[in-house]
Amino acid sequence: MSGKYGADVEQLRDLARALDQAGQTLERHRMTVGNQIKISAWVGPVAVRFRLEWESDHSRRVLAAAHILTQNATLLRQNADEQALASAVDAGAGGAPGAGGSAAPLPQAPVSTADYIRNVSGMHVGEDGLRVQKVIGADGAPRYIVYIDGSGSTQGSRLSWGNNPDALNSLQTDTLSGIRAD
Repeated sequence: MSGKYGADVEQLRDLARALDQAGQTLERHRMTVGNQIKISAWVGPVAVRFRLEWESDHSRRVLAAAHILTQNATLLRQNADEQALASAVDAGAGGAPGAGGSAAPLPQAPVSTADYIRNVSGMHVGEDGLRVQKVIGADGAPRYIVYIDGSGSTQGSRLSWGNNPDALNSLQTDTLSGIRAD
């Protein structure tokens, strides 16, 4: 991965397949055990109690475990698809510097809140608390991600506390002007 954040898409898909197979195997074994105890020649009060426990408790727990495995397989496939999409966007990503300096292109568009926070915390003084990143979507259209370090985060920046009331009232501010210019 060479310094980038993200998951290996094929490993996610392989793990999803393994979880699906484990869930299906567990379900098959549940059915086999259930059928075996129904046709067994085992008789007596212990056999009756076990059959009742199997039907009312054990079988349901095994079925729930099989469902959890297949649900997690579905989640892993979704994560793999999201990672593949993020990687496709990342392949076309380039950074646009803020007006205060020349930022190096960001290594990857954020795919989570943690990624966004890492990108904000990685700003340098020359960016004046504002960074605009251009990424190319899977459809080829450009998209822009705006990182704002927060009011008062840099000295003498466009992100002054005085801009907040105007921004809250949808009025033009130095920050908005800076975002549009970048």
